[in-house]
Amino acid sequence: MHIVEQQLSDFIQQYPQNSRLLVAFSGGCDSIVLLHALHTLFPDRKPLAIHINHGLQAQSNDWARFCADYAHHKDIEFHLVEVQLDPKAANIEERARIVRYQAFAAHMQANDLLLTAHHQDDQAETFLLQLLRGAGLDGLGGIKPINDFPPGKLARPLLGLSRDQLEDYARLNELKWVEDPSNADTRFDRNFLRQQILPQLQSRWPGAPRTIARAAQNCREAAELVDSFAQQDLHYCLGAYQHSLSIEKLKQLSVARQHALVRSWVKHNDLPMPDRQMVETICDELVNCREDSEPVLKWSYVNLHRFKGFLYLIADDLHEKQEKIICELTPWDLSTGKLELPFPVGRLLFEAAGEKQTVQLGISFREPGQSVKLVNASDHHKKLKKLFQTWSVPPWMRDHVPLLFINNEMIAIADYAKCSTSFQSNIDVIKWQLPEALDWRNNL
Repeated sequence: MHIVEQQLSDFIQQYPQNSRLLVAFSGGCDSIVLLHALHTLFPDRKPLAIHINHGLQAQSNDWARFCADYAHHKDIEFHLVEVQLDPKAANIEERARIVRYQAFAAHMQANDLLLTAHHQDDQAETFLLQLLRGAGLDGLGGIKPINDFPPGKLARPLLGLSRDQLEDYARLNELKWVEDPSNADTRFDRNFLRQQILPQLQSRWPGAPRTIARAAQNCREAAELVDSFAQQDLHYCLGAYQHSLSIEKLKQLSVARQHALVRSWVKHNDLPMPDRQMVETICDELVNCREDSEPVLKWSYVNLHRFKGFLYLIADDLHEKQEKIICELTPWDLSTGKLELPFPVGRLLFEAAGEKQTVQLGISFREPGQSVKLVNASDHHKKLKKLFQTWSVPPWMRDHVPLLFINNEMIAIADYAKCSTSFQSNIDVIKWQLPEALDWRNNL
């Protein structure tokens, strides 16, 4: 049995027979070796070959036909996915990768195994790219043999094999494949490493790709160890929900553990990772600033707030102000007891005194400089801004506090206070329920 077959057999047999096997099939040497070996070893598993046509090369349609013909010849189920990309767009490699994996995800079912033909040389290239970007342990860990890829898994069964070993299998089995001319374009960083740097390293150290891949594995294991400790710290420091972090508890950790914890926290919330400089700024400035200050840091589409002893991760979409009136129902029956509002506002729950009442209810949000007069208030109108500060409403939620109107008069500010009106409403109790992940009030 060829080493490619042995490696693939050992890998696939770890997974249940009912796991469907999908192959990312580009038509290049690596992927055709993977598909051929898989079909030879496991003909009863009936793999599905998926080819993504990016349309970025003049030969793209020819490659798609080649892949379709090969699959038809081998009686392998084949799916062709056409995607549209602008070849002049910036960072086209990354854009193509994202679109490609989105297309794969659309074909996934529960327990599926999506297989790609990444190998040892790819791992070495990835390690060097991450090293030159100043990556930490996670980045230097390179390509993982197996990843979660909901609703299934993403696997690289050939990661321990070299490009030479895959090409040897292809020659022995007289396989044909397509060549992408863009792989020779050294304007792309990975191609530059592949064409110019790695060959020079191998001329001095013949086993360089294998050694670099081993270093990546060492980094990956170290990253897993650091992450396991960071997860314990995260469990200790989390606030009432996963987007909040206790500053008091964070301060009890060493600087290195603070950095690891912040990265783990951002990763836990599935948000873009800040670079090292931003992590240092978070721990140096946001954690150690004055207790009454409310600074904000921003990277990518993430806003990090400090408020009342906690750090809060808030995505940009939460800052988009709601329309002035988001619902005006005519009539609205209070007997229903609740009103669902758009994210991130949540819902309002009502209890009415006396007979059930049907009203024209409006929901609005604050305007700049807006003032209100509270019921039974001895003084005059108060600024909503001041009231929100008194009630410890965080800045990022002040535009999302629902203001209730009947007959164009404000009757209440969420469940904080009732307003003075020219009429008597029989709404007795109002309760504001925020989405669980955003209820900062649990931290107060």
